[in-house]
Amino acid sequence: MPHKFQIGEVVEYQPTKSTILRFKVVRLMPVEFPSSDWKYRIKSEAENCERIVGESDLRPPAADDFSASGQKAPRRSRGRHH
Repeated sequence: MPHKFQIGEVVEYQPTKSTILRFKVVRLMPVEFPSSDWKYRIKSEAENCERIVGESDLRPPAADDFSASGQKAPRRSRGRHH
């Protein structure tokens, strides 16, 4: 099975439970073991380094707005305003 994401594609990665960041795939890594997860090298405009993550940790970006840093903007309340 080939990689799900391709070089240049934007993906979401959640390094902590409260933070979802948007990254760009910069390299497809070779499979290390037949049963292992595909690995990707990803980079965010907000960081100077690249990260290596498994495909199971990535997902396509949501339609929500993101800040310039790539961090997901907080949800606004949908309650009634008086």
